[in-house]
Amino acid sequence: MNAVDQRQNMDSQVKIQPHDNLAEMAVLGAILIDDKAFSRAFDHVRERSFYHGHHRMIYSTMHDLFDSGSPTDVVTVANK
Repeated sequence: MNAVDQRQNMDSQVKIQPHDNLAEMAVLGAILIDDKAFSRAFDHVRERSFYHGHHRMIYSTMHDLFDSGSPTDVVTVANK
């Protein structure tokens, strides 16, 4: 087996972590709609709970805003 074949074989064996893009978006959307949703989700959801990097970044921004007492609405999050 040559190097190219070995690389292709390794690539086919790479596993993708289980994730649900719609569930991630639903959590973020719920927090954007209702500030109280963040306090309910806070005990169960962490930044590392999100598979997609952009979702982790949005959640991290929401977390920072929540900690500072700022609203976690669409406009505030988008401007951060």
